[in-house]
Formats: sequence, structure tokens, C-alpha cells
Amino acid sequence: MVLYITAKTNDHKVRVDFIEMRMTTGEVVSLNWDSSAFSVGKGNYEAEFTGVYFDEEYVNGKLEQLKGTTLKHVEAYSPASNAPAFTITTMRFEDGDEGYNVPSEVIEEYYRV
Repeated sequence: MVLYITAKTNDHKVRVDFIEMRMTTGEVVSLNWDSSAFSVGKGNYEAEFTGVYFDEEYVNGKLEQLKGTTLKHVEAYSPASNAPAFTITTMRFEDGDEGYNVPSEVIEEYYRV
């Protein structure tokens, strides 16, 4: 599975360290990945995270489990700043020919808290 994220940032060295999501069961899981690639320019951050898994379990073939999840915590860091501005604008999971866009309301709700 692959996760694509776009975000707004004021720091060209910002990186996503980890993401936690709350599953529909209420369980909070850490989102991890095998590798990532990103680019930052003119306030925009784009990243691709491949080999996605929750805690220790790969989520390949489990796209349906992502529906209804919410963002619990997003950790972004930068060697250039103690508190870089970082706001996710889109999150899309792709698993083969299928995809799931995390609803914008879920992302917006996380940043309202």
C-alpha cells in the first residue's frame, strides 16, 4: 500500500516523522512505512510513503479498514525549526487498482482540535 500526502508548510526541510490514526474500533495505531520520498517547494509539501503498515501489520489488501478512521496525531519535524508550520491538505491511500481518499472533514477536524 502507498500513502500520498500533500500539505502546506513554511519550512522546506520539514519531514513527517509519524502519524497515528484511530480505527473505527477505537484502537489507536501508528502508521509506519518502509520508505518515503518527498518534495517541498513554495510552501507545498508532497510525499509518497510506500510499504504502509499499522503498528507491525502491513495493510495491503485492507483498504476497507481505513474507511471511517480519524487522525489522532501527526508529528512533523525539521532540523531548521523547533515548530514548523505543517498542515495536511490531502491524504490518499492506494492499494493496487483501488484507492481511498481520507475525507477532508477528517483532516480539517484534526487541525481544529
